[in-house]
Amino acid sequence: MGRIGSLIVAGLAASSCSSVVAASNPVQHTAGHLIARTLAAPLNSVVCTSQENCIGVGTHVTAVTRVRSGLVNAREPDGGFAAITTDRGALWASTPRLVGVKGLDALACATARSCIAVGGNPVSTKYVIVRGVVTRTSDGGHTWKVLPTLPKRVGQLTSISCPTAHFCMAVGSQARSPTAVALVTRSTGEQWTSLTLPRYEAPLALVTCTTPHHCIAEGFSGLISVIVTSDGGATWTQAQLPAGHYPQGAVGIPTFAGLVCMSRTNCLLVGGIEAQSGYSGLIMVSADGGKSWSFAVLPPGAAKMNAISCPTALQCVAVGGDFTRDGHSLILTTTDGGQNWVAPPAPTIVTGLEGVSCPTTTTCVATGFRLTTAEPVNGLPVTVVTSDGGVTWKVTP
Repeated sequence: MGRIGSLIVAGLAASSCSSVVAASNPVQHTAGHLIARTLAAPLNSVVCTSQENCIGVGTHVTAVTRVRSGLVNAREPDGGFAAITTDRGALWASTPRLVGVKGLDALACATARSCIAVGGNPVSTKYVIVRGVVTRTSDGGHTWKVLPTLPKRVGQLTSISCPTAHFCMAVGSQARSPTAVALVTRSTGEQWTSLTLPRYEAPLALVTCTTPHHCIAEGFSGLISVIVTSDGGATWTQAQLPAGHYPQGAVGIPTFAGLVCMSRTNCLLVGGIEAQSGYSGLIMVSADGGKSWSFAVLPPGAAKMNAISCPTALQCVAVGGDFTRDGHSLILTTTDGGQNWVAPPAPTIVTGLEGVSCPTTTTCVATGFRLTTAEPVNGLPVTVVTSDGGVTWKVTP
C-alpha cells in the first residue's frame, strides 16, 4: 500500500538490520558512527526513547516566487525525512527524502520501536490544497512506510498523540475547507476513522491524549479554541480560557505550538503572541484535565515557545526562540508543574528550537536551526543537550 524510505546505519543492533533495504543514497558512516551532515534540514519534532536513542522528523523546504498567485518568497515543502541518533544527538543519520511524503510536522512514539509521523502533501499550489500523509516505523526509525489512504477530506495533519501501542489521535485541517479534522486509529495506523467535531471548529494544531478516552486538542483561526473529550472523541466540550493578561506590548492573537499533559489533570500549552518588538512567550496551565486554563508567569523577555517535554508531573522543559536572522533560542524550565519558570542560558548561536524530548529528569535533547547567509531558507540543523535537568545546555557535537 505504501513506499518505504530506508535508513542504513552502521554499528547498530543486528536485530534491526534484516529489515533495512539499501537506498540510492544510503546514510554515510565512519567506524560505526553516524554523521550529522546527512540531515537535509532541521528536525521539526523529536522523541527520545532512552537517554541515548532519539528519533526525529523534518521537512526540507524550497523558496519559491509565484507572482501570478501572489506568493513572493514563499516556502514550499519538497521532502519529508526521518533521522535517528544513538548518542544523544551528537551525530544523526537520516533517511533520503521519503517517497510519497512532502512534509512531516509531528511525531509520536508509543514504544521504542513503534512511531507514527504525520504531515501533508501539497496537491495544488494554485488553490493551496494539501492532503494529509501518515508514515510509520516499526523498527525504531530504520525504515518507514507510508500508510494506507486516509479518510476523505483529510488535509494537513499537524499533531499526533499515541497514549498506547495501538491507539493514536491525529488532528489538522480539511483539504478544501478551513475547518478542523480529527481522526483516530486503533490499529497502529493501518485504518483511520474521522471524528465528529463541534460545528465550525477551526483547524486544529495540537493534540495530546493521556488515555484512549481523554484527549485535548487546540486550534486557532482568529481566536483560540481548546476542546476536550473523555470518550475517545465521540463528544467534545469547549474549554474555559483566560481573557486578557497578555504581555505588555502585545498586538496580536496568541498562537500555541506545544501541548502536553503530565497527568490526567495537569496540562500545559506553550506558544506566543505577536508584540511590538517580535513575539512574546505564553504558557497556559490547566489543573482539571484541560477544562479550564490560566496564564503562567514567565521570565521577562521570554520569546515564543515551540515545544515542551515533561519527564515528571512537576518538571518540564519548553524551547523556542524569536526565529529571526539576529535572533536567539529560548529555553524555559519549571519544577512545580508550570506555575513558575526560569530561563537558563541558551546557546547564542542557535536561532530557534523547534522540538524537545526529555527521556529522564536529567537528560533532554532539543532540535532546531541556525539561519545563515549560506542557508537562509532551511537553516543549518542544530542539536542542543542537557545532562543536568536543564541548568546548562551545549550544542552537539
